[in-house]
Amino acid sequence: MTKKALRLIKGYTYTLYGFVLRSEFPCPELAVSKGKPDVVLRYGKVSEVPADPLEEDHPTEDLSPFVLHVPGVAKYLVRDGCEVIVEPSVDSLESDIRLWLFGSTFSALLNQRGMLALHASGIETKAGAILFAGPSGIGKSTLVTAFIQRGYRMLTDDVSGIATDESATPVVMPGIPRVKLWEDAMDRLGIETGSYRRLRPGVTKYDLPMRRDIARWPLPLCRVYVIRVRDDEASEIERLTKLAGFETMLEHTHRKHFLNTVRGRDTQFRVAAAILRSVEVCNIWRSPLGIRLDELVDRLEGDFQSLSGLTTGNTHFDTAPTPGLYNG
Repeated sequence: MTKKALRLIKGYTYTLYGFVLRSEFPCPELAVSKGKPDVVLRYGKVSEVPADPLEEDHPTEDLSPFVLHVPGVAKYLVRDGCEVIVEPSVDSLESDIRLWLFGSTFSALLNQRGMLALHASGIETKAGAILFAGPSGIGKSTLVTAFIQRGYRMLTDDVSGIATDESATPVVMPGIPRVKLWEDAMDRLGIETGSYRRLRPGVTKYDLPMRRDIARWPLPLCRVYVIRVRDDEASEIERLTKLAGFETMLEHTHRKHFLNTVRGRDTQFRVAAAILRSVEVCNIWRSPLGIRLDELVDRLEGDFQSLSGLTTGNTHFDTAPTPGLYNG
């Protein structure tokens, strides 16, 4: 789709990962924006189904077009990093469609635009972005919410879009202004579930909007902590070598099985290498019996405050957000 055609699409205008989105359908979880669209979201027939890269003996050249089929929810087509076509399944819920759209589908779009989608949540500090990486259910969103309660702003939840600027510095783009929390995590954080919507019917995971506590502009990445579990009650921070850090970035690329293409792998390696040139990657170990939340937050905060003499809370930048922060 040409840039002129992008501008002709009518609908709702939002911002996500530094892009201006024009959507034919409402996306209430996104921040409203304005300006010329970088990406269009629309309903349509998804008939262009390329060979599954997982079934190929060798990677294909490019990741565009990319097709994802989620049975009972929708088919998604991502093309040229600027267009997403959604074909809903019969009787699918709009919330389910958007859940897969802004998760797995957008991971493919980020890669098409030369960015790394890292399975990580993050916060804003005066030194820049701090990311907490790890598999689903490890406690990334819980940690981010605990830092919000201490006066920090969240930057992104679950999927972190990382670009490189003109000097090859890794930059983290603002994600969806919400966190997704399980009921037991909300209990530990002292948050009542009654005020929030469940992500899916029958599932005790909730959608917590963060309209006032979200960073709205890109931040340089300054540290990555990978949450890991071992049989020790005390939390501990382990510094990783450059090689171990690089392997860790590849390990925690979101939906890395989507990247079995030449361009996909090139992007993953390029951005991961840029991260390791300027950013320290650490393991943060916690007990398998659950998160001792205050202890873990204290340990992490004490560690990253050394980056620029930070003090607890009150970490907000005094910069106005800008629509269309990153144009690929």
